[in-house]
Amino acid sequence: MTIQDNFKKAMRSYVYSVSIMSNVDDNKNLNAITVSSVTSVSIDPPSLLVCINKTAGIHDSIIKDSKFCINLLKKSQQDISNLCSTFQEEENRFKNDKWDTTDIPFLKNAQA
Repeated sequence: MTIQDNFKKAMRSYVYSVSIMSNVDDNKNLNAITVSSVTSVSIDPPSLLVCINKTAGIHDSIIKDSKFCINLLKKSQQDISNLCSTFQEEENRFKNDKWDTTDIPFLKNAQA
């Protein structure tokens, strides 16, 4: 087995939290993406590190306007995580009562 195979095997068994990053762009389009790594960097000023692929739909709006929400998910919220993890479901992400979309969208029942 190669080192890459061993790495993949190890990472598949690694348990970590899942979050959803959400925002609204200049055209009032709601955006959300499932992210598997959110790291706190500092308290003063409050800073987080979140890695987003440049091809992700939310990327440009995050770069243009840094206002966003990190929704820390509960174990029971796998359905919304799945909904925000694929491009095919993009138009359905906010077609439910799980979100408050009065400003920057956030999940009403997120862990934090």
